[in-house]
Amino acid sequence: MRGLVHGLTLDTDQSELFRASLEAIAYRFGALYESLATVITPEHTIHANGGAILRSPLWMQIVADTLDHPLIALDQTVEASARGAAICTLETIGAIDGLHQPLETVATYRPDATATATYAAARARQSRLETLIDEFQDTTSAGQEACDATKEQES
Repeated sequence: MRGLVHGLTLDTDQSELFRASLEAIAYRFGALYESLATVITPEHTIHANGGAILRSPLWMQIVADTLDHPLIALDQTVEASARGAAICTLETIGAIDGLHQPLETVATYRPDATATATYAAARARQSRLETLIDEFQDTTSAGQEACDATKEQES
């Protein structure tokens, strides 16, 4: 696995790197969210749970803006992953019809239209950059393989 930080300057500070990290993860969430678009209903809700995201209102807002959908923060005591797995299992075996008990929420983060547009443009740039990186890696990998093959033939 490789990573790239693009756009650094001598003036880039640690807070900008931190925010870029949060945004990069939110962009991944955005890609996953788009891939689910065909199987989710328009009225769906998105719940957030887990220490890292719940401790960062900034990250919650970035994710809501990136997904262009409200993000509902659940109480830290709610075991969302275990609860979700149990609900899926119970629905599959026909023991329940669905989620009927409301969850304890802490806050709802609503997307800001201006930020959503900014993140959509940034995600498009990131996608183009990832394509270029993949092409470059394919080229350099092919070159490395050719070099390795030549070395093997010479020995």
